[in-house]
Amino acid sequence: MNPLVLILLPLIGGVLSWLAWPDSPLFFLIFFAWVPLLFVEDYFSKKYEAPSKLRLFPLAYLFFFAWNILTTWWLWYASEGGAITAIVVNSFLMCIPILLFHQSKKKFGARTGYFSLIVFWLSFEHLHMAWELAWPWLNLGNVFAYYPAFVQWYAYTGSSGGTLWVLLFNILLFTEAKKWANNPPNIQGFGDVVATFGRLVGKPVLLLLVPLAISLLLYNAYEEKGEAVEMIVVQPNFDPHTKFQKNKRRDYMNIFMELSREQLTDSTTYIVWPETAIPHYIHLDKWESYESIKLIENMLRAYPKVSLVTGASTLHNFKEGEKLSKTARKYRRKEGHYDSFNSALQFGHLKEKQLYHKSKLVPGAERMPYAYIMKYIERFMVDLGGIGGSLGVQEERAVFQKNDLKIAPVICYESVFGEYLTDFIKEGANFIFIVTNDAWWLNTKGHRHHLHYASLRAIETRRSIARSANTGVSCFIDQRGDIHQATTYGTRLSIKGKIQANEEITFFVRWGDLLSRISLAVAIFLLLNLIVSAFTNNFRMASVKRKV
Repeated sequence: MNPLVLILLPLIGGVLSWLAWPDSPLFFLIFFAWVPLLFVEDYFSKKYEAPSKLRLFPLAYLFFFAWNILTTWWLWYASEGGAITAIVVNSFLMCIPILLFHQSKKKFGARTGYFSLIVFWLSFEHLHMAWELAWPWLNLGNVFAYYPAFVQWYAYTGSSGGTLWVLLFNILLFTEAKKWANNPPNIQGFGDVVATFGRLVGKPVLLLLVPLAISLLLYNAYEEKGEAVEMIVVQPNFDPHTKFQKNKRRDYMNIFMELSREQLTDSTTYIVWPETAIPHYIHLDKWESYESIKLIENMLRAYPKVSLVTGASTLHNFKEGEKLSKTARKYRRKEGHYDSFNSALQFGHLKEKQLYHKSKLVPGAERMPYAYIMKYIERFMVDLGGIGGSLGVQEERAVFQKNDLKIAPVICYESVFGEYLTDFIKEGANFIFIVTNDAWWLNTKGHRHHLHYASLRAIETRRSIARSANTGVSCFIDQRGDIHQATTYGTRLSIKGKIQANEEITFFVRWGDLLSRISLAVAIFLLLNLIVSAFTNNFRMASVKRKV
């Protein structure tokens, strides 16, 4: 294969993956995007007797680097160094399952090899959501977020079902194209044309249309469940870099009050403010003393049936003798230690305050990954836009309760993690509130990706969502994943609507991400066989003939 072609193929695949990503109408390109990379891998498999990982790696990296930089370049607006790190490192990590697939194909044959690609990639996505460097933004199942009607079966599989669909289609398309190239059809009449067409496109069309048809049937048959609850969502449109300035705090709180009051009625049950809406840190041991808290309570006193859910930055001061957490930090100018949190709070005139701390934290910006190992790079992480240390977390998910209603208070980045959100639902959450601040990325596709990923969470859990963004898009999302009353970027307003409080549990909520868990078990088995085969020259998997 021409060296230039070898370079162009992965570049083309990366560009196709980018073009398919939300909110693009070209999502179907993802079903072709991996075919160029599979051709490159197949070329090295045929040309060299031994696995050619060192030759394949730079081309695989080129594929993933093109995809990452074109799709997530907007991270630059939040942090230049953080963007470079995320794109470079994530591209490298994505190469690992490809190299393992290449090794498996060379050792155990084509059939087992392509099967290993699926299980290694699903395992990678699953693990990439679980560790402290989690960055699942480009998990393949997210590609359908702009078209929730096409993936209603996520209520059973989660987004990993979409990943499986994409990989299966790409592998099938590649293998069928390869068969055709190796054995061109002998077309002598119209009958041969029909037969050839059926051979080339029959299986791929079925694989494309059957899941799509099932989803559309589920979409049209589904009926919203639960009591309709009226709520107000506020989008204040503040500059996140200046809202903590002392001279602006009172003005900001007044804007929140005005936007909330203009929509309030006797039927309103909830008001939702965005992430870190309260424009200052709150010491949890003296929060009653803050003027902002008093303003909230005064507003709610006139509406005793209303509760307000808001984001806030909070601090916990450790008392003398109290056991320090792993994330505890020492005060610089006085004695003592404290923990800092990105929190959600629920206020209500007739209810005591309820509190939840964000626990899926953004690597670098909110947490020092594996701080006990990499403490020496803390200053470097600050330069990348981080906080110098990690925010605190809580071990268990917490729901906010109001009579028979229970809310999942999901904070920003947490809404990208499907299985993680199921823990809120298992605790009884009837619906989901997402409080976020998407202003860091300016008016780019970043905030739109984040919005549409929430549609997938609605499908997986069959929970309606109220989404409050500082700026970006605030909206309501129904249980089928459809977005309603979406605001536009850079606007200051509040919206009022009703969402329904569902109590039913989906298969995905009950059983979790079974596809990924099964894939992980199989991947471990394959990996162990690869290790054994490296030390056993004559090793072959039982009843598998080598085909390359």
